[in-house]
Amino acid sequence: MEKYEFEEYLESNSNVKESFLEKALEYQQQKNKDRAVAKR
Repeated sequence: MEKYEFEEYLESNSNVKESFLEKALEYQQQKNKDRAVAKR
């Protein structure tokens, strides 16, 4: 299975990508919120 075939398979048969992006965004937003204002 080629990389693009695998990506298409995941997009059509799984919600892993959306779940990862949601969790990563939440993590980064919280991390940024905890940083000093001058360093943002």
